[in-house]
Amino acid sequence: MLRIGGLAALIAMACLWPVAGSAQANWEIDAAGLAGACAMVTPVIVINDGHGETKVQLKLNREQLMVLTDSNIDNSKQDLGLRVDDKPFIAITGLSGEMHVVFGKEQIDTIIEQFVPGRRVVIYLRFWPTWPETGIKEAEFSLIGFTRTLQSLSECS
Repeated sequence: MLRIGGLAALIAMACLWPVAGSAQANWEIDAAGLAGACAMVTPVIVINDGHGETKVQLKLNREQLMVLTDSNIDNSKQDLGLRVDDKPFIAITGLSGEMHVVFGKEQIDTIIEQFVPGRRVVIYLRFWPTWPETGIKEAEFSLIGFTRTLQSLSECS
């Protein structure tokens, strides 16, 4: 016979067990994070950058959101950014190196406020070379599981 404490522990463990297609599979904690601080990450997805395939991943902490890619970013136009569901477009702050897009500290509160109730975020990117121009590319990420993982981020040391 299980004690109440034991049953509660089993239920808690069952809630944390990842199930295929579940929210847990979409966001997880990366203890190494950004600049050594804990961060939340999405699974890596692969998109076409106009000349081949490139990996894209989101990495977020309380200071910034980075879009990590394997291709050089073309920042020659002002159309790089993100959109959560039907919310207003949020433009990037800048680049980190040649391959990563940054949304900075001044935007992070708005981004998190939109991610919490959101269902999906679309990242709008352009890649080099600019000639021939390959146009805007979209990378879509699910926001399912974001809120639960955000709560775990505060516990990460």
